[in-house]
Amino acid sequence: MAEKDRIYKCLNPVGIELPVKTYPLAPRLDTLKGKTIHFSITGEPDITIALDKKLKADYPDVNWTQKKSY
Repeated sequence: MAEKDRIYKCLNPVGIELPVKTYPLAPRLDTLKGKTIHFSITGEPDITIALDKKLKADYPDVNWTQKKSY
């Protein structure tokens, strides 16, 4: 078989992509007043102290809850 008659078969490494069902964004709230916002913090423990104080100072009418797992 001559070099020019060779046939190479290539496979796509991506494979078969199945379609993904998408959903629209939820409607935005007019205000956070009286709402509860929960943070699950897994990062550095030093930043959570400053973050907690800043959020409570900037949004005093919001109930902030946290789960810390360092």
